[in-house]
Amino acid sequence: MDGLTVGVEEEYQLLDADTLELVPGISEVLPTAVAAVGEQVESELHQSQIEIGTAVCRTLDDVRAELTRLRVRVAGAAE
Repeated sequence: MDGLTVGVEEEYQLLDADTLELVPGISEVLPTAVAAVGEQVESELHQSQIEIGTAVCRTLDDVRAELTRLRVRVAGAAE
């Protein structure tokens, strides 16, 4: 079991905070998100979508910590 690893990718949609409509805002959000988390964030095909990927993790606790860190920082970039 020591050799097993896990990683997670998540995709988020960018929404207008008032209307909850999709917003094509990747060009504004991505630079700030990259500054916050580096290459663990990237754009997607749609301009209203952004993707994160955890580092390679050895435990589920590591996955949880990575996802929490990435989610908080990318959400901050989108504000």
